[in-house]
Amino acid sequence: MPIKIAKEILKIIMERSLFLVLGGKVYSGPFAGMKYVYKSTGSALFPKLLGTYELELYSIIEDLCRKQFNTIISVGTGEGYYAVGFAVRNSQAHVIAFETKNEGQRLIKKMAGINGVDKRIGVHGLCDSISLSNSLTRCNRCLILMDIEGGEETVLDPLVIPKLRESHILVELHDVLRRGMGAIITSRFESSHKITEVWSRNRNLEDFPIESWRRHLFRLKKYLIRSMYENRPEQMRWFYLEPGNER
Repeated sequence: MPIKIAKEILKIIMERSLFLVLGGKVYSGPFAGMKYVYKSTGSALFPKLLGTYELELYSIIEDLCRKQFNTIISVGTGEGYYAVGFAVRNSQAHVIAFETKNEGQRLIKKMAGINGVDKRIGVHGLCDSISLSNSLTRCNRCLILMDIEGGEETVLDPLVIPKLRESHILVELHDVLRRGMGAIITSRFESSHKITEVWSRNRNLEDFPIESWRRHLFRLKKYLIRSMYENRPEQMRWFYLEPGNER
């Protein structure tokens, strides 16, 4: 059996095992207790099940959940970690989820269903300037979550979508695909928003949320740390854009 195939089989076995051990729920973090699907698309499953996924954003996510948005737009939703998570945490919100992959759309609907929020989540395909603008038309208090592999340069333009100037935006920047992305987004929003920059960091054993595993499996330290690895090509960063009228 080729090594690549063997590694993929082992990965699937480990993911399914962790899924069963955790009872099919997120263990920690802002979405602790959320029921999860058995796979992810576009990103690693382990960190989401453990609740360490993008833990750098925990404090911002908690702050956003306190703001009581009536509409939350997730662009580049994957299988729905944020879309469903925010729907679970924000019972007043309607969530619009954009995801281009059919598999991702199917998983979003499945996870929304098992968490009882399917009636408040609309699932759509490609998000372009027109579809984002239309989604914002009747939105009085909006949050946009965006992770679209460099597409943020095209979609996040307040000259094309003026409503962006009033919206809260949490976007992952893909400088690895477009150098200077941060400067571009900053130039577009610095007059209307407070911009908070957050950088990703390496995980350490203290980040692993299951204390009994840390204590009893210390000799497997490198594997516990590896389970939180998010497969990022380099150090990444996010911008949280908070509109001036909210400060």
